[in-house]
Amino acid sequence: RGPADVAASMPISGVKTALTVLYIQRATDKTAELRINFPASSAIPAGTANTVTIVFLGSASYTTTFEITYYDDRNPVVTSVAPTQGPSIGSTSVVITVSNFPILASIADVTVQFGTGAAFGTIVSILSNEETETKLKVLTPQYVVATGSADVSVTVTPVMQTDKAAKFPLFVFNAVIMGTPVVSVTKGSMFGGTKMTVNIPFFPVAVIPSAGTVGFSFGGVAVATANLTVSDYTLTQTLFSVITPPATSPGDVTVKVFSKVDTTKVKTFTFKYVDPRAPALLSPKPSRGCMAGASERLSTTLLYATAANIGDISVTFGASPATGITLVATDGDSNTLSLSTPVAAAAGTVTATVLRSGVALFTFPYEYWDCTAPFLVSVTPSIGVNTGGNKIIVKINNFPISGAAVAFGTSGATGTLTSTITASSPPVSIFTITTPAIQTLGTVSVYMTNTAGSSLAAFPFKLVEPCGGSAEPYKSYCSSLSAILDPRRLAVGGVPGPPTSS
Repeated sequence: RGPADVAASMPISGVKTALTVLYIQRATDKTAELRINFPASSAIPAGTANTVTIVFLGSASYTTTFEITYYDDRNPVVTSVAPTQGPSIGSTSVVITVSNFPILASIADVTVQFGTGAAFGTIVSILSNEETETKLKVLTPQYVVATGSADVSVTVTPVMQTDKAAKFPLFVFNAVIMGTPVVSVTKGSMFGGTKMTVNIPFFPVAVIPSAGTVGFSFGGVAVATANLTVSDYTLTQTLFSVITPPATSPGDVTVKVFSKVDTTKVKTFTFKYVDPRAPALLSPKPSRGCMAGASERLSTTLLYATAANIGDISVTFGASPATGITLVATDGDSNTLSLSTPVAAAAGTVTATVLRSGVALFTFPYEYWDCTAPFLVSVTPSIGVNTGGNKIIVKINNFPISGAAVAFGTSGATGTLTSTITASSPPVSIFTITTPAIQTLGTVSVYMTNTAGSSLAAFPFKLVEPCGGSAEPYKSYCSSLSAILDPRRLAVGGVPGPPTSS
């Protein structure tokens, strides 16, 4: 079929008027595209829908209709806004197309209003500006939407020809909900003065947040304007710097953050006030000492322990009281106490208790040693390769170094050692042992003896294969390790790789 097979018409001034069908292009077996010429006519009111009738001629006629609306092409018309919706925080990039718009010299020659208030978009650029079509790139403004969405019109106005304004009927602003506050500090002194930051995503954007437009309260106590600043502000998040007000007592309080412009916008979180005068135990040391006690000085730090109330403080080790409690250092509210441990009847761990006016405040473990006999303090490392050459550092209390010797397992293999002794009560002997080559793998017992007849038997040492085996590429890698936990290797191209763990 061709144009002669189709008739098209529409009413103009109440008279059925034939339209010119230019051509038909078949799209599929059942559909076709028609090109129809619509005449210019001042008799057709702008904005009125007109019914177009299409008649397909032939042995049987088929009729269909559609509507077309004329606009006054002598005045500007907004033909499209894309996209047609965005968040209420603004900054959505929108392209607005206007036909028959006056020629613009710059972006300052035009305004774009969203709604009927003072919400004007930011014109980024003029994408095109011709006699028949103008395209503008615009960022949407912030628009207050409490919940849901708000439908607004978009009005494009040339500054020098305000009578040529063109309006688009619909742009949708969707409400954005405030996010959960991210707080840098969750507790502080009940006397106030704690500095903290509070980051709130999507804070209300009716106005730029400031100490004058935002309120903070801690348990109903307002933060002074001087103690509240906006450290950083973007459309997606607001960072506040806050100094807490004082509280009447310790405990948890509800912190409220709200917009003074839109009081329906409130976020809360919990802040814990603490009494800095309350004592707290910090780092008692050492954590062990000799059964003889007395000469052992143990230091610990208590908050709010002063020379005025040091007599109220007592410490017991098990059921035995410590003696000689003195205040040896102070740093603000943090104070260090020194004391002498009591004598213990047997070696082992006891519970030490710190009391104030007879009331227990804190406990911590304390280990008593029998310092009259040798005892092992530490062994580092506890694993090495069976080919020998490992360096082991062994510390033993009260162990004379004269004639010291070391043996590995029951094979009779002996290592070489060097030793030093440190002056303490009791003295600490420090040995550096170089392990011998031993054919077996696994854990062996290590025995140490000296000319005084003292012996320390069976501290364990684990022997494993060298990580690189006979593979040369990994000798330097292996030599940098102090211990090899897993001798298994990966193979790449037939060449053994580094161990799977070390």
